[in-house]
Amino acid sequence: MHSVTLAVMMSLAAGVAQHPEPIPPLEINVPAGGIRLPMVSERGISLVEGRLNGKGPYRFYCDTGAAMAVVDAALAKKLEFDVVGKAAIMSGGDDPAKKPIAGKLVRIEQLELGAAKLGSVTLASMDLSHLGKQGSPVGVLSAALLPGYLVTWDYPKKEVRIHAGELPAADNKTVFNYLPGHPIPGLKIKVGDQSLDAHLDSGSDAGLLLPLKLAKSLPLYGEPVDTGKKAKSVRGAFPVYRGKLKGTCRFGEFSLTDPTVDFSDVVRNGNLGSGVLEGFTLTLDFKNRRFQLLKG
Repeated sequence: MHSVTLAVMMSLAAGVAQHPEPIPPLEINVPAGGIRLPMVSERGISLVEGRLNGKGPYRFYCDTGAAMAVVDAALAKKLEFDVVGKAAIMSGGDDPAKKPIAGKLVRIEQLELGAAKLGSVTLASMDLSHLGKQGSPVGVLSAALLPGYLVTWDYPKKEVRIHAGELPAADNKTVFNYLPGHPIPGLKIKVGDQSLDAHLDSGSDAGLLLPLKLAKSLPLYGEPVDTGKKAKSVRGAFPVYRGKLKGTCRFGEFSLTDPTVDFSDVVRNGNLGSGVLEGFTLTLDFKNRRFQLLKG
């Protein structure tokens, strides 16, 4: 099980100013009709292919839970990307007081995603080797690379679409604003009688994933069972326990009845991973910090 949710703070080499917002590419060229990228699934996690400075293609996690695009440090060194600053990287399960993981900011001349070309792209660089075996994806792509564009994860059609546009105003039924203070898409969910914040995380192969402490307070069919699996993040590996909720999980106009629930301290809030998202078409509007969920 993987959970590659990332938040990144940046310090440019040219100065000491901190940048809580990702640095957008200087050039974004997407064909007028938009593009469609085949979305391959590996252990339930969505992947797409791209090229870096003309090299590749390389596979990337296409992750709704990433606040900034990330590339593996070994590949950044091999391809001699320019180092332009420092990055302080947090996992989605980190307590805010936890010390960030040190990384670098690198800049590449071009990122190609099908017919889309992004120029002068700033990425965070860190060691991702522990997230998978040799041959695993070399990085994580984020909708933050494409302000002003809609990025759609169409699970039923197994494709990622990118095109210019913006979503309508939030109605909290199918269209939602990001939760205040959160750099990635999230919403309020009700699990049983408990209201929780939950991130939408295509970088997680779980379905409904909750912090371990909630296993004691939710109505379940029996005690949670140790799956023997580990949830991996940039912080390491965490045990995963599994149970079945006696009741519903509700968000917007949608509900899950008696869903299977994974519990692990890899997350600090709730998480709706690909096991839930695979039944939806999800569109992110990064510029307006808004997203849409459509069933099927």
